[in-house]
Amino acid sequence: MWTPKNCQHTKMTQGQSKSCTSNKKILLIGDSTCRGIMYYLIEKVNGSLQDWTESYSSVTHKNVNNGLTTFTFSYYPQFWLAKKQRPVYERTLVELLEVSKPLSNDSNTVLIVGGVQWMNNHHIRVTQQVLNHTGLTGIIVILKGLSSGFYQPTTGINWVSLEGQKKLIKLQNYLSQSASMHGFKMIDTLGMTITRHKHFLYGNCACQFHKVLHFNSSVMNESANQNKVLNGYHVSGDINAVYSEIALNILCHDVT
Repeated sequence: MWTPKNCQHTKMTQGQSKSCTSNKKILLIGDSTCRGIMYYLIEKVNGSLQDWTESYSSVTHKNVNNGLTTFTFSYYPQFWLAKKQRPVYERTLVELLEVSKPLSNDSNTVLIVGGVQWMNNHHIRVTQQVLNHTGLTGIIVILKGLSSGFYQPTTGINWVSLEGQKKLIKLQNYLSQSASMHGFKMIDTLGMTITRHKHFLYGNCACQFHKVLHFNSSVMNESANQNKVLNGYHVSGDINAVYSEIALNILCHDVT
């Protein structure tokens, strides 16, 4: 069993989730693990997930909470490009803020940043600098910590040795301290995932704790006396669900 240190979170109901995310713009920047948080939260608020895309660029969802909540996600880093061609973090963040305007400088704007193992203190400093420059120092910032993964040698995929995994623990502790100094909230996803080797889901990186399932079902519409086919998606994965629920608790209760 994993429990966070010195705090407690509850699993919120759909009604509570809808209420507390009303009139919020939730911005996310990160890799596919961060994208998994977005789709979990959309499904949580709406009660279902009708629209899903495996976006490796930017995507906005406005059909959330009857149009009262907006999610915008930007993929970072674009690891498939040559290093010199990859958009830097600052540019990606500035563009995310730009396409999400208008933004209010309060708890109705939420920024979630993070991924598997790319974050370092530079990204935290740049986040603060950009928020200072754009006048958004009053928003809620949630950092998804590092995650376990890349522990299997695979052709064409980054591999982290046992010693490398140990270094991640030291880096995560440093990032947590830095986040606290800047007033950002940190979710300790490394402490949550480092012993969860049996919870990895399919993928070459061995770093995914969620998968999106497509389904369709047929239900009887009695008034029309005919079957109606329902199509949709479901975000599966217990670990992803836990840290997504923590993010939801933070953005619902950290009112500035």
